[in-house]
Amino acid sequence: MVVDGATVTCRVRVFHDDAQAVLRRFANRPTLRIVDGASQDSLFERYVEAKVSVTSDGTPLRPRVIDSGRDTDATTATMWWYVIEYRAPRSVTSLAIRHQLMFEQFENQRNVMTILKMPREERYSLYFAAGDSREQVVRF
Repeated sequence: MVVDGATVTCRVRVFHDDAQAVLRRFANRPTLRIVDGASQDSLFERYVEAKVSVTSDGTPLRPRVIDSGRDTDATTATMWWYVIEYRAPRSVTSLAIRHQLMFEQFENQRNVMTILKMPREERYSLYFAAGDSREQVVRF
């Protein structure tokens, strides 16, 4: 996650099969397929909105998928990535995040989020685990 002024941009990288399974369940579409050239971006955007809460200085932010595709650097299983953007009404000085992506798919799911605050490139790391729905707050 990169925080630059009023823009928060995230890159989410997931195993293709896992993303496909979770979107099938979320949309109740058992035959859904994530393929190159087809767009399930709006569906993934709705999934993120349901599973990740991002608040900037008390203002809830809405996700928007701005890009996606197959990870060409993957050396083992096929990976898929999404770029998600949030826009705050003013420069971000704090973020409150509740993150539950893939938790309904895997009871032992763990997610690490690295936040890079520009322009000083300050780094923060957050750790989210299935069963823990607490909001985590970072102040810059």
